[in-house]
Amino acid sequence: MESQIVNMTNGDQKFWSIEDKGRKAEEHIRNEDQFDVNSWMILIREAQIRSIHDARIMFEKAMAQFPGCYRFLKLYLEKEMREGDIEHLDKVLCRLIVIRTLFAFDSQYRFVSILSDPCQRNQSEQS
Repeated sequence: MESQIVNMTNGDQKFWSIEDKGRKAEEHIRNEDQFDVNSWMILIREAQIRSIHDARIMFEKAMAQFPGCYRFLKLYLEKEMREGDIEHLDKVLCRLIVIRTLFAFDSQYRFVSILSDPCQRNQSEQS
């Protein structure tokens, strides 16, 4: 199973991360579980303290792996607000708006579906 993070190299570096903990997380993502949120969070935390250029690489990889992850996108937006330029900030903000809109629409759709279908209403009450 090959992860999307494999192509995430800066020049001659084998790993994006410069910390041991981050390198272990990258290795885990590459070789064992590319959907391990804890490993991705280690890399995101490191991205928060690195330069905006380096951080964008990691945030984009995380968003490619978890496109609907509001938490990662929110952290990306906060990083862009602190250190980025208006063009990148605008792109990240637009992605955030799309995700929130889709989530709100999905939630309303499910709510209306449950109200209109007595069988679903009984199932949701039993859960």
